Amino acid sequence: RELRREIAVMTLFSRQEHPHLCHLLGMTKSAPTMLILELCCGGTLRSRIKAESQGDSEHALLWAQKIIVLNQVPSLKHGDFVMYESAAINTYLGDVFRGKDGVPELVPAPGTHARGRYEQVVSFLCCEIDSQCLWVARKHKDLGHLFGAFPEAVAAAQKYYFRCLNAMIAEFRALGTEYLVGHNFSAADILFCHCISWANAIQWLTESVEKDGAVTEEGIEPQNFQFLNAYWEKCKERPSFKAMEKRKQEAVDAASK
Repeated sequence: RELRREIAVMTLFSRQEHPHLCHLLGMTKSAPTMLILELCCGGTLRSRIKAESQGDSEHALLWAQKIIVLNQVPSLKHGDFVMYESAAINTYLGDVFRGKDGVPELVPAPGTHARGRYEQVVSFLCCEIDSQCLWVARKHKDLGHLFGAFPEAVAAAQKYYFRCLNAMIAEFRALGTEYLVGHNFSAADILFCHCISWANAIQWLTESVEKDGAVTEEGIEPQNFQFLNAYWEKCKERPSFKAMEKRKQEAVDAASK
């Protein structure tokens, strides 16, 4: 039901037709959805985004079987090439469309210091914050009937989440850059937006408090919390984020009719 409500079929193509024709199947609020909307803001690329209503969802799901691999959503089809995993899709699209007229560079060029920083941040977000924290809560709380309900595991994941986030934000602050990989918005920021939004939805964006004269580990340290809030508000003002949120709401509204 959730998939049918939020499913989006996105087609991305440049003015040169077939070589750059891509189809993305995924949730309306996925990281690749936001990346494609960022790419399209440049003017060279066009997109068609169709939020499926319940009446059309059966057709969409049948079509989706052609490109979904290992039941992974989102999936990307580019010519005869099919891939999955959000971070990998983002990096691939950033590389494919780099240098197109009017298209922002969302992934740094290979072999540069910026690319090294980008790969490091993306790996940390995927391996630590996403899989070791957020997905543990998803699996052992929300999906406890499938994976087993383990409150202790969820509590430990939340504590580790605060530890990871505090370390990441402290490093981010020390760099003095506007975004994670410099002064330009990148696909790493898109992935981080996804993680922040997820954490906010499960009420994990909480500030630590003082106890016995010391700041507790249960939360985000005050300076980091203020920095993160300012960054998050800035990212939410991006046209791509607003468009993604609008399309998600349209999908939810259509499914409720």
